[in-house]
Amino acid sequence: MQFRSVKRVHSRIGLGVLFLVLLLALSYFLTFSGAEAQQPAYAVQGAYVYYNVQGGSIAFMSGVNGSLIYKVTGVFPNNTMSVQVLANMTEGNEVPISYQVLNYTDNIFEPTTFPAVPLANLTANSMLVFENVKCSFVKYQSIPLTPGQFNTSEYQGVDKNGTTYTFFFDRTTGVAVQMYTNQGVAIQLESSNIVTPDGPANSVSQVLPYYEDFAAALAFGVLVFGGAYWYYSRKNKKLVVNKPNGKS
Repeated sequence: MQFRSVKRVHSRIGLGVLFLVLLLALSYFLTFSGAEAQQPAYAVQGAYVYYNVQGGSIAFMSGVNGSLIYKVTGVFPNNTMSVQVLANMTEGNEVPISYQVLNYTDNIFEPTTFPAVPLANLTANSMLVFENVKCSFVKYQSIPLTPGQFNTSEYQGVDKNGTTYTFFFDRTTGVAVQMYTNQGVAIQLESSNIVTPDGPANSVSQVLPYYEDFAAALAFGVLVFGGAYWYYSRKNKKLVVNKPNGKS
């Protein structure tokens, strides 16, 4: 009877561990599936991007330098978000600093104010409209900026006035990290709490953390199950050997 009791315990522990492994697998699968459908990285209250502006020209003045900050102040269930723009510009040496705070309502998945484009649009040979400029894909390129090295998609277009614009979008978030024109205007990312340098360059890299976590959970489950199985197998063998007259 003792042998059968231990065998039942062994079976229950094995089923329990197997259930735990399957539960972990399901949990990570649902996490991964949810990550694919989640809102863009910038659609979070408090998300911001800070740009340095250099080289703009205004007649009779030496140039425009300053900063632009885009901050998400609210995210709503109807797929909209409120965006605050802080512009701090020095218009040459003859005009004092111009400081403005502007507020907009923007679409989360197709923003027109927040400086980003949907990741689905950043594909080779694609076209997009950004800052009212129709742009064509040029190439994938790694560019060095103040925060670090960024993997980007480069796009270029010409506006109705004949000015050529070149944009660089982070391939992980879709956020614009640099812009310049043939007239010398340059906007570059200085800091952000949503765009990080040297991040994953493609969707496969974004998936890897989930696979790694799942593999770790699965390995842990296998070790626990294997250890329990080995322990109780040895114990059962001892009981069989020590069983009087081979009776249960």
